[in-house]
Amino acid sequence: MDRHRRRHRGQPRQHRHAPNARRQRSPRTVRVHPPRRDRDRAHTAQQIGMHRVAFSVDDIDEALEIAARHGCHPLRGVATYEDVYKLTYIRGPSGILVMLAEELHKS
Repeated sequence: MDRHRRRHRGQPRQHRHAPNARRQRSPRTVRVHPPRRDRDRAHTAQQIGMHRVAFSVDDIDEALEIAARHGCHPLRGVATYEDVYKLTYIRGPSGILVMLAEELHKS
């Protein structure tokens, strides 16, 4: 029995690796990482710069149609806040969180 087989006896040999796997020095060590995003959203609050913005719109449905043509869709649908506003959130192309608000009873 060769030296490698004696050391790892009883463990199945791995022939294939996950698509995101990166081989390390040992022939048995494989680390799997999720695909990287451009920015780590967990640390966005501590970074310098603008991360969210809100807009008042006359017609939220029309605003969502325009956003959809550019590939931006509501994150969790449209909600009504205390019968005063219809609200929704979308993520802009650069990752900024965008709130759209339509006032229901204009004064």
